[in-house]
This record gives sequence, structure tokens and C-alpha cells, in this order.
Amino acid sequence: FGNTAVEGILAARPVIASDIAGLREAIDPYASATFVVPGDAEDLATALRAVRDDWETRRATAVTDRDAALGRFAPDVYRRAVAAFMESLARS
Repeated sequence: FGNTAVEGILAARPVIASDIAGLREAIDPYASATFVVPGDAEDLATALRAVRDDWETRRATAVTDRDAALGRFAPDVYRRAVAAFMESLARS
């Protein structure tokens, strides 16, 4: 799972991540996330330039994504979800 990528989204920053399992599932719903081919330096450079060249729009999108991500990934939300899951297992 992409904890670091999620932290980037929660910090309201555009995130560039390798297009691999875990990262894709964690941050694909967010428009401020950009995926690159793992190990492809040119793809990474292109993504970095795109963020730089359109910073104001990317930053605004990242702020909006942060608000959405808080409902899914905020630490207190996560803790409550894990506690509820564990309680459901205990009742089974």
C-alpha cells in the first residue's frame, strides 16, 4: 500500500508515483496523482515538468484532493475503521 503517496495527497501536494500495484489502488482516484512507468527516467522527467509548468492548477487540484482524502485516510478515520473491523472479527 502506498502510505507515502497517501501522505503526499494528505499534504495537498501533487504526487508522482510509479505505476505499480498498491500505489495505483491508493491514489488513483485523485486527480493530483500522476503515474509514471517504473524505472523510466524520461517519463518521470516529463511528469515533473508537467507539474512545474502547471503548478497553480496542480496545486489547486491537490488541495481539493486533500479534502476528499481526509474522509478516507485521515488517521482518526483509519483508526476507527480498523477498530470496527477488529470488533466485527471478535463477534464472529
